[in-house]
Amino acid sequence: MELDPMSFLPLRGLLSAAVSTAALVALSGAGPAMAGDQPEEAAAGGTAMDAPPDEKTAEAVGHFKKGVQFFDKGKYAAALAEFLKSYELKPAWQIRYNIGICFTETDGPVDAYEHLTLYLEEGGDLVAPERRAEVEQVIEELRGEIG
Repeated sequence: MELDPMSFLPLRGLLSAAVSTAALVALSGAGPAMAGDQPEEAAAGGTAMDAPPDEKTAEAVGHFKKGVQFFDKGKYAAALAEFLKSYELKPAWQIRYNIGICFTETDGPVDAYEHLTLYLEEGGDLVAPERRAEVEQVIEELRGEIG
Protein backbone atom coordinates (compact mmCIF):
# COMPACT_ATOMS: atom_id res chain seq x y z
CA MET A 1 0.00 0.00 0.00
CA GLU A 2 1.44 3.35 -1.02
CA LEU A 3 0.94 6.06 1.58
CA ASP A 4 0.24 9.65 0.64
CA PRO A 5 2.37 12.07 2.68
CA MET A 6 -0.08 14.83 1.73
CA SER A 7 -2.66 13.17 3.99
CA PHE A 8 -0.89 14.54 7.06
CA LEU A 9 -3.15 16.41 9.45
CA PRO A 10 -1.78 19.68 10.88
CA LEU A 11 -3.15 20.91 14.20
CA ARG A 12 -3.35 24.67 14.57
CA GLY A 13 -0.23 24.92 12.44
CA LEU A 14 1.78 23.40 15.29
CA LEU A 15 1.80 19.63 15.08
CA SER A 16 3.21 17.62 12.25
CA ALA A 17 1.02 14.74 11.26
CA ALA A 18 3.14 11.75 10.41
CA VAL A 19 0.85 10.00 12.85
CA SER A 20 -1.98 9.98 10.34
CA THR A 21 0.18 7.82 8.14
CA ALA A 22 1.36 5.81 11.14
CA ALA A 23 -2.26 5.22 12.10
CA LEU A 24 -3.05 4.02 8.59
CA VAL A 25 -0.07 1.69 8.72
CA ALA A 26 -1.10 0.44 12.16
CA LEU A 27 -4.60 -0.26 10.87
CA SER A 28 -3.55 -2.01 7.71
CA GLY A 29 -0.51 -3.86 9.04
CA ALA A 30 1.38 -2.66 5.98
CA GLY A 31 4.89 -2.34 7.33
CA PRO A 32 6.76 0.12 9.51
CA ALA A 33 5.27 3.45 10.45
CA MET A 34 6.56 6.88 9.57
CA ALA A 35 8.37 9.14 12.01
CA GLY A 36 6.44 10.37 15.02
CA ASP A 37 4.66 7.20 16.03
CA GLN A 38 5.28 3.58 15.32
CA PRO A 39 3.33 0.38 15.77
CA GLU A 40 5.15 -2.09 18.00
CA GLU A 41 6.43 -4.12 15.05
CA ALA A 42 8.08 -1.07 13.51
CA ALA A 43 9.49 0.07 16.85
CA ALA A 44 11.08 -3.35 17.24
CA GLY A 45 12.68 -2.98 13.81
CA GLY A 46 10.43 -5.47 12.03
CA THR A 47 7.39 -5.21 9.82
CA ALA A 48 3.80 -6.22 10.24
CA MET A 49 2.51 -9.47 8.79
CA ASP A 50 2.05 -9.56 5.02
CA ALA A 51 -1.33 -11.29 5.28
CA PRO A 52 -4.20 -9.47 3.57
CA PRO A 53 -6.36 -7.42 5.95
CA ASP A 54 -9.58 -8.93 7.22
CA GLU A 55 -12.91 -7.33 6.35
CA LYS A 56 -13.08 -5.32 9.57
CA THR A 57 -9.57 -3.95 9.04
CA ALA A 58 -10.32 -3.06 5.42
CA GLU A 59 -13.45 -1.21 6.53
CA ALA A 60 -11.51 0.64 9.24
CA VAL A 61 -8.85 1.67 6.72
CA GLY A 62 -11.58 2.90 4.36
CA HIS A 63 -13.11 5.07 7.08
CA PHE A 64 -9.68 6.38 8.03
CA LYS A 65 -8.88 7.38 4.44
CA LYS A 66 -12.26 9.12 4.12
CA GLY A 67 -11.49 10.96 7.34
CA VAL A 68 -8.23 12.25 5.88
CA GLN A 69 -10.03 13.38 2.71
CA PHE A 70 -12.69 15.21 4.69
CA PHE A 71 -10.07 16.85 6.90
CA ASP A 72 -8.12 18.04 3.87
CA LYS A 73 -11.31 19.72 2.61
CA GLY A 74 -11.91 21.42 5.97
CA LYS A 75 -14.91 19.21 6.75
CA TYR A 76 -13.84 18.49 10.31
CA ALA A 77 -17.11 17.09 11.66
CA ALA A 78 -17.26 14.58 8.80
CA ALA A 79 -13.59 13.72 9.31
CA LEU A 80 -14.21 13.19 13.01
CA ALA A 81 -17.11 10.84 12.29
CA GLU A 82 -14.92 8.76 9.96
CA PHE A 83 -12.01 8.59 12.41
CA LEU A 84 -14.38 7.55 15.19
CA LYS A 85 -15.82 4.78 12.98
CA SER A 86 -12.31 3.63 12.11
CA TYR A 87 -11.31 3.56 15.78
CA GLU A 88 -14.49 1.71 16.74
CA LEU A 89 -13.80 -1.00 14.16
CA LYS A 90 -10.08 -1.34 14.82
CA PRO A 91 -8.79 0.57 17.85
CA ALA A 92 -5.27 1.87 17.31
CA TRP A 93 -3.81 4.41 19.70
CA GLN A 94 -2.42 6.46 16.79
CA ILE A 95 -5.95 7.31 15.62
CA ARG A 96 -6.61 9.11 18.91
CA TYR A 97 -4.32 11.86 17.61
CA ASN A 98 -6.50 12.35 14.54
CA ILE A 99 -9.65 12.27 16.67
CA GLY A 100 -8.16 14.82 19.05
CA ILE A 101 -7.20 17.10 16.17
CA CYS A 102 -10.71 16.99 14.78
CA PHE A 103 -12.20 17.80 18.17
CA THR A 104 -9.98 20.90 18.37
CA GLU A 105 -11.36 21.98 15.01
CA THR A 106 -15.01 21.32 15.97
CA ASP A 107 -15.02 23.17 19.29
CA GLY A 108 -14.69 20.07 21.41
CA PRO A 109 -11.86 21.00 23.79
CA VAL A 110 -12.88 18.49 26.48
CA ASP A 111 -12.98 15.61 24.00
CA ALA A 112 -9.77 16.83 22.32
CA TYR A 113 -8.07 16.91 25.71
CA GLU A 114 -9.26 13.39 26.50
CA HIS A 115 -8.15 11.84 23.19
CA LEU A 116 -4.80 13.60 23.05
CA THR A 117 -4.06 12.63 26.65
CA LEU A 118 -4.98 9.00 25.93
CA TYR A 119 -2.89 9.15 22.76
CA LEU A 120 0.18 9.99 24.85
CA GLU A 121 -0.65 7.44 27.55
CA GLU A 122 -1.42 4.57 25.18
CA GLY A 123 1.46 5.39 22.84
CA GLY A 124 3.93 5.59 25.71
CA ASP A 125 7.53 5.39 24.52
CA LEU A 126 6.40 4.86 20.92
CA VAL A 127 5.50 8.56 20.66
CA ALA A 128 8.57 10.44 19.45
CA PRO A 129 9.88 12.93 22.03
CA GLU A 130 9.33 15.90 19.69
CA ARG A 131 5.75 14.81 18.99
CA ARG A 132 5.13 14.27 22.71
CA ALA A 133 6.32 17.81 23.48
CA GLU A 134 4.07 19.27 20.78
CA VAL A 135 1.01 17.36 21.97
CA GLU A 136 1.72 18.27 25.59
CA GLN A 137 1.79 21.94 24.56
CA VAL A 138 -1.60 21.60 22.88
CA ILE A 139 -2.98 19.81 25.94
CA GLU A 140 -1.85 22.77 28.08
CA GLU A 141 -3.66 25.15 25.72
CA LEU A 142 -6.77 22.98 25.95
CA ARG A 143 -6.61 23.09 29.77
CA GLY A 144 -6.77 26.87 29.49
CA GLU A 145 -9.83 26.66 27.24
CA ILE A 146 -11.58 24.15 29.48
CA GLY A 147 -10.90 26.13 32.63
